[in-house]
Amino acid sequence: MEVQERMIIMMLQGFTTSYLICAACELELFDHLHQGEIYHGEMTVAKLSSQLAVEEELLYRLLRPLLALQLIQEADGVFFLTALGKRLSKHSENSLKDLALFCGRESMPCWAKLYEAVKLRTLPYLLVEKQPFFAAQHGDREKFSIFNSMMRNSSKNLNLSAYFAQQPDKSQINAIVDIGGGAGDIMAKFLHFYHKATGIIVDLEHVRDEAQRNLTICSINQRCRFATGNFFEKLAVQADLFILSRILHDWDDEKAGEILKNTGQAMTEDSRLLVIEKLMPDSITRDCLPLYLNDLYIWSVCGGKERTEAEFIKLFRASGLVLNKKYRLTADEYVLEVKKEYCGEEIV
Repeated sequence: MEVQERMIIMMLQGFTTSYLICAACELELFDHLHQGEIYHGEMTVAKLSSQLAVEEELLYRLLRPLLALQLIQEADGVFFLTALGKRLSKHSENSLKDLALFCGRESMPCWAKLYEAVKLRTLPYLLVEKQPFFAAQHGDREKFSIFNSMMRNSSKNLNLSAYFAQQPDKSQINAIVDIGGGAGDIMAKFLHFYHKATGIIVDLEHVRDEAQRNLTICSINQRCRFATGNFFEKLAVQADLFILSRILHDWDDEKAGEILKNTGQAMTEDSRLLVIEKLMPDSITRDCLPLYLNDLYIWSVCGGKERTEAEFIKLFRASGLVLNKKYRLTADEYVLEVKKEYCGEEIV
C-alpha cells in the first residue's frame, strides 16, 4: 500500500479508535481492571468476560486493539491498566471517563450528522436531539451529570499560575464574581490566590447545591456565596474582578455579545473582566489541527465557535469593552483582561 493511500485510510478509520474506547468505557472495562489491581485480583479474559457479561472470544478481540493502543497490558494471561488506561477509570484521580462517555453519547452522534447539518444550515445537535444542547442538559439529569463532571475536571486542571505570577498587588481585588461559575472550581483558584477577597458564583439554580458543597470542601464557604442568575439577563452583582471562563466559545457572536453587554453593565470603570478562552491562530498550521477540530466540535454541539484575538477584540468593542492585557496560559489558552471602553486607551 502506497504512503498517501495509507495516510488517507488512517484518517478515515480514526472513528474506530474513538468508538472502541467509548465502548470500553460503557462496558466499565477500565473500571474493572483498575478495581482488580486495587484488590489484587488477577483479571484474566475469562474473569473479565464473567464480570462484564461479554462473550469471551469477542472480548479478547476488543482487548487486542486496546493492547496495541497501550491502554492496557498483558502478562501471562493477566490484564492490567497502563498509566494511560488508568485515566479512563472512574477510580482514578482526574479521570477522563466522563469525557469519553460524553464523546460517545453526545459528540459522536453529532459528527455523524455533519454533512446533513451543513446542507440544511442547522446544528448537528438539533438533528440528533431535536432541542438545543443546554436545554437537553437541563432536562436530563444523567446528561447533565456527565457534562458537569467533564467540565469540572477541565476547570480543576486549568493552570492559572502564569496569570497569577503577573499579579504582584493582591490588595486591589476585594470582590470577585464568576459568571456561569458552576460548582466553583475556578473561583476556588482565585480566592486561594486573593486570600482576602470575597466571591460570588452566578449560575442557574440547579447548580446551587453542588456549588455549596464544593465551596465547603475547598474551605471558602465563609468567603463565597452562590447567587442564582442568568448571563443573558441583567446581573445584579458588583465586583473588582469578573470572570467568564470558557463561556463565550459556547455561543455565536450574537449571544456572546449579549453576555458581554450584561457583564459590562455590571462593571465599573475600575472593574476588570477576565475572559479565559482558547485563541485561534491567524495562520493555519498542522500543529493547530486539534483547535480547528474543537471549533467544529463546539459548533456541532451548541453552535459556538473558537475565536481569533481579532474576533474577540471586535466582539468586545461591540459590547462597549476593550482588551487591556493578554496572559498566555498554554500554547493556545489565554486570559484576556478586558475593561470598559471609556476607561482609557486600549492596550493590546
